[in-house]
Amino acid sequence: MVLGGYPRAREVRHALRDVERGDISYHESAWRVLSAGAGIIGAQEAAGMKFVVDGMVDWHDIFRPFVTAWRNVSVDGLLRYFDNNFFYRVPVFNDRPDPSDFVWPPRLRSFLHLAEPSPLKAVIPGPFTFVTLSKNSSGLSREDLAEGIASALAVEAQRAEAAGAGAIQIDEPALSDQEVTEDDARLAVELINVITSQLKVPTMLAIYFDVPRAEVYRELPPLHEPRGQGQGSSRLRQAVRRAGRQVLHDWGGLPRAGPELRSLAGAAPALKR
Repeated sequence: MVLGGYPRAREVRHALRDVERGDISYHESAWRVLSAGAGIIGAQEAAGMKFVVDGMVDWHDIFRPFVTAWRNVSVDGLLRYFDNNFFYRVPVFNDRPDPSDFVWPPRLRSFLHLAEPSPLKAVIPGPFTFVTLSKNSSGLSREDLAEGIASALAVEAQRAEAAGAGAIQIDEPALSDQEVTEDDARLAVELINVITSQLKVPTMLAIYFDVPRAEVYRELPPLHEPRGQGQGSSRLRQAVRRAGRQVLHDWGGLPRAGPELRSLAGAAPALKR
């Protein structure tokens, strides 16, 4: 299982640089991104992966596409992303986010035919990580702003599902921070349930860069057991306990109709601090 973003190939880096300079057209840049995504999807399908991602090679960071698509938020200076050799532009909120556009529906229309028959996974930033790594200039409390972010992401996820996404992944790397408290984890659970409660496709919670504190991990809901598969799910839970970590966590969340969640836990982290 690939969590989401792939490294940019040189051709993509040059295309994104050249389109910003005005040296090539937007359409030529988009074609190079589409070609790179087709190769990334093909590599995953050749490896037999159930869900595939397009690689998101044109995303400058996980927040930027959503910041661009929302009103009442802009970007500020660069900060290091979780002590990695990677930087992101800090989102600055001056009010609750108000979507004026959506990130995933047009993207899915571009890549779905390339991914067939494999389901294409849409990846969104988790609301807890979003609010934690943003600047709040809105006058709202942290909790109220986080709820607004979760509501905007919920609409995005619903639009992605309607456009054909086979699964929704919610990235919450901030939950791996060793200073996160149990109250933070409870808030994160409430926020994620705002997103998942209206979805029918499988949903996944991705936590990476480090292992969450045991107190934080206990606040996450238990692995969902599909009907008639309790024995397999129990073996899976035991394997996760033995491993002592979980990167992809099936999100049961609030009760909802639709397909049963798949058991996708126990994968090794792609990156560590």
